[in-house]
Amino acid sequence: MEVLLNLFLQLCCPRCFEEGILLSEDSTYGLCSNFVIRCKHCDFYSGFSSSKKTLNCPEVNTRFVYGMRQIGKGFSAGFKLCGTLNLPRLSDKTAYTNHENKLMSVISEVSELSMQKAASELLVLHPTKIKLLNVAFQLMERGSVEVTLP
Repeated sequence: MEVLLNLFLQLCCPRCFEEGILLSEDSTYGLCSNFVIRCKHCDFYSGFSSSKKTLNCPEVNTRFVYGMRQIGKGFSAGFKLCGTLNLPRLSDKTAYTNHENKLMSVISEVSELSMQKAASELLVLHPTKIKLLNVAFQLMERGSVEVTLP
């Protein structure tokens, strides 16, 4: 962070062309920081975020929750990890759960589309096998027959 601060001090203001741009952290939301650059000599300022936003949420937070789910861990483990690494953390369990719910919604949608595409490809390539599978699944659902598929 100190390197960035020194870099910004040497940059010129796009409005008054004087050296002395200041960088400050405006706010945080989970692992995402919002920064403001200001000129020491005029009223120029501009804000930016440390993470791209997707559906109005910082992508870094969504990726963090996804990563924790991938390794089979949840909010408590993420809270401990962020504390150990001296990182900011998602504000509370509700924020974490909101990210989980958004991920599950997207995962369900993509899975459904993928299965529909695979089923339609199978229908085109192997229509008779699909009919046999349908019969087998109906028998399995009734409990009439135990079917072992090759």
